[in-house]
Amino acid sequence: MPSTVADILAVMERIAPKASAEPWDSVGLAAGHPDWPVKKIWVALDPLEDVLEEAARQGANLLVTHHPLFFTPIQSLNLASTLGRIVEMAITKKIAIFCAHTNLDKADQGVNAALAEALGLGQCQVLAPEDAAGGEKQSGMGLVGELSAQTTLADFAQKVKKALAADSVRMVGDKAAPVSRVAVCGGSGSSLLPKFFESNAHVFVTGDIRYHDALLVLEKGRSLLDAGHFATERVVVKPLARLLGQELAKTWPEVAVCAHDKQKDPFCAV
Repeated sequence: MPSTVADILAVMERIAPKASAEPWDSVGLAAGHPDWPVKKIWVALDPLEDVLEEAARQGANLLVTHHPLFFTPIQSLNLASTLGRIVEMAITKKIAIFCAHTNLDKADQGVNAALAEALGLGQCQVLAPEDAAGGEKQSGMGLVGELSAQTTLADFAQKVKKALAADSVRMVGDKAAPVSRVAVCGGSGSSLLPKFFESNAHVFVTGDIRYHDALLVLEKGRSLLDAGHFATERVVVKPLARLLGQELAKTWPEVAVCAHDKQKDPFCAV
């Protein structure tokens, strides 16, 4: 029996449980019907109009993204707007859109796990753990891990830039400072700065750091690398596509899963 959108969503629920998402978040099936058949899945960072167009050209039936289609409740949907065109295309082309956001950040093989792996971190622990029910594995935002060998902040910044294919990396701290223990948070990590300061990590790799956050890091005598929101989250697209494909192969080996790696960072260094 062919797989359906509902079948794929059940697999994604195991990978990134919806209940682990932040209360304010918008995750799950954003557009489409649970009964639509699925033969090809497109995995991307954002549900952008050109991403959906490419998915349609490639014959995809389901678009799985990290960032939500709807960040806030909408009161009207103008089909002449970008959002309206995306929804209209999804419905007319029968391409369902599913989003896993903060629940994918926290997943064992989610955004932060992919970021830590890309940077060569081992022995990882949760940076900002959440209360776990008896016997359940602790989860939360961010990770802290160890490099295989000590390096300097300047050299590690170059490694981060290369590993994430980032146009640039903003550095806060002494270039010669030793680095062996690293905290990471994909996307916007400023809210986790207190947890970073409580940890014994030498440097925090994240994105969207503000001026006064940088001053605070210096005041605390710590280091920070801002590789940007895009670069620190794009890293999950290929691993998620691979993981989803492996899970589906157990029951629906005929379903193809493809990673969309053509999306560009809206920011560029000049």
